[in-house]
Amino acid sequence: MKFKTATLSIILVILMVLGTACGGGGNASQPANNNNQASNNQPSSGKATVIKLAHMSPELPDDAYHMFALRYKEAIESKTNGRFEVELYPAGVLGKDRELAEGLQYGTVDLAVITSSPMGNFVPAFQTLDLPFLFDNWEHVYRFLESDAAEELYKETESAGIITFGLIARGPRSVTNSGKAIESVEGLKGMKIRVIESSIFVDTFTALGAAPQAMSWGEVFTALQQGTIDGHENSIATINNERVYEVQDNVSLTEHIFAFTTAHASKMFWDTLSAEDQKLFKETAKEITIQISKEQEKAEEDFLGRLKAAGMNIYEIDRAPMREMVNSVYEKFAKSNTDKYFKAIEELK
Repeated sequence: MKFKTATLSIILVILMVLGTACGGGGNASQPANNNNQASNNQPSSGKATVIKLAHMSPELPDDAYHMFALRYKEAIESKTNGRFEVELYPAGVLGKDRELAEGLQYGTVDLAVITSSPMGNFVPAFQTLDLPFLFDNWEHVYRFLESDAAEELYKETESAGIITFGLIARGPRSVTNSGKAIESVEGLKGMKIRVIESSIFVDTFTALGAAPQAMSWGEVFTALQQGTIDGHENSIATINNERVYEVQDNVSLTEHIFAFTTAHASKMFWDTLSAEDQKLFKETAKEITIQISKEQEKAEEDFLGRLKAAGMNIYEIDRAPMREMVNSVYEKFAKSNTDKYFKAIEELK
């Protein structure tokens, strides 16, 4: 009996220890509590909430995409006293523009800096920004960036599961080619020019007499190198930063469409933030986008100088005939898109 009693006592002690480990102290439910606290961005453990910020551009100190990423990381981590840690994924590590936009929708990317034109495939209103010769100059662009119309445009992306913080102005786009230079609009006739995968870009270069080839940016350098396309169009900064001078001889300053980059957050990530943090994230982003836009304007001459130094020839071109030739693009756009933002931009001239 004494043996049985001792055995029973040992079993009871073991059960009490197990009960303490698994029960009323709340340890078993601790992971759920941590998850809830993390969603409010105030983890009890003191660990930072990690955020993924991605873009497709090279890691260069004067590249608009990477400039935003670096400054935003520093600002958010500083202003939240380390509650957030922003991990950067540059140079297309998580995909090009379209993949990043889809990543925002699915919540696999928290923040992204994306060329504005591909956003038109997700939010039709963004196609307005692709209209040729829409903006007269940089000052016209700044007036739009600071306008209520711009804020309304940003809200359009929410229906696609994407929050838009703001636009970075990168400058007007121009055409590059090799061989005989394009010194007038007639020089574009029949040329295979790579354009962004946007119907407005295709329509614009068709109206200008070229043979536009819509393709992903990842294919462009090789296509230029192999001569499967004659040229491409892009901002002066991108032509320099992507080292297009290694495979092209000439830049013709057509300045046909203004280039923008957009700063975004995934709505899935956004909804985990407190109202205070949402305000902080948005206001910080807008401040940085405006700052970089103004720096890009000042840097444009420097980029042109670098292209000349790299051996490229720079050609001025009469844009007046081009403006007349793209009227058909506006007519087609008006048939299937709202003119709300076009009118707002026109009124800001």
